[in-house]
Amino acid sequence: MQQIRFPQHEFQSFEAPMRAEVEKGACRIARLIEEDLIVRGWPQDASLGSEVEFAERHGVGRAVAREAVHILEVRGTARMVRAPSGPNSGLRVREVDHSRTANFLMGFVLFFGTTEPQLVEAEEAIQRVRYGLCDDIRNDADLVLEQVFVALDLFDDVLGAIRQMMSGSGAIPGNPTVLFAPEVLNCSRVGQITERILRECTAEQWAQGHRLGSEEDLCFRYGVDRGAFRQAVRILESAGAAETSCGRGRRLVSRAPRAGAVARLVSCLLASSGIHPDIVMRIFQLLSVEYGTRLIFRRRGSDTGSGGEPVAGDPYPKLARLPSGQNAQEDFRSQYHESVVPSADLARPDSVPGK
Repeated sequence: MQQIRFPQHEFQSFEAPMRAEVEKGACRIARLIEEDLIVRGWPQDASLGSEVEFAERHGVGRAVAREAVHILEVRGTARMVRAPSGPNSGLRVREVDHSRTANFLMGFVLFFGTTEPQLVEAEEAIQRVRYGLCDDIRNDADLVLEQVFVALDLFDDVLGAIRQMMSGSGAIPGNPTVLFAPEVLNCSRVGQITERILRECTAEQWAQGHRLGSEEDLCFRYGVDRGAFRQAVRILESAGAAETSCGRGRRLVSRAPRAGAVARLVSCLLASSGIHPDIVMRIFQLLSVEYGTRLIFRRRGSDTGSGGEPVAGDPYPKLARLPSGQNAQEDFRSQYHESVVPSADLARPDSVPGK
């Protein structure tokens, strides 16, 4: 089996703009695996090895490897096939499910709550990106145009589902449990522990950094062992929704979820659907230009109107010739760090204008 190697500077360049705290080993491994699968064109059903091989390859203990595997399983990007030794056993790459990814994206939006004007802004921004890309690539291959539509359809589906939920009420209040779909929280003991943690406070308190308690106290309160509890915490940390303080007591503190993990999952879906990495990057670049789509990528703190400040230059750069081979992988890694991470960083509450 070919070993996957991750250059040290790559994961540092991805995480440094996102947050200053140390990334937990399981979260780091899960993230790097997803990034590598994206640039490799998403080799569906490829084997990533058994749990023992997985742990040895990444130089971690089996407990950390198990946490990383669980993160990938929750996100729907890989699954562990527990069967007698053979070609079909071990951790295998999954075809990423459209509905599951849409639920993660929708959960991120609903966590912060949204209003009708914000939803309209986002819908208009998606249409501007769609029309701008159509004008740029109308003379290119039909396949490219089709891939663009598939990518943008995901955002349309999410906004449509939110609009349906809003019908009659006009607004949706934030709720921490919406970060994960019910099937994620109810399918396992670890998921149920995750849900109990999310119910500790309101979304507003959660985003402000609520002290949930020490690991010892929370394990006693929930009646669970530390292994299962830590797996639940890693799920929250992988979504950027919690952090554990080092030192005596290992206190768990909530935090506003970061959009980077959701943006990466969207990239996984698009790669799994056969969409070229260059197209994925162009779409994220254009979405980051459109101020209206900050509904998807960050909490809107004030009604600044749909226009915002004008963007200098052409907001719709033409799609370049699609690269291939090793150059495509290197280009994608570089653009992913430059485009998705800054866009995701807008999700930070302290980046909202007027705050």
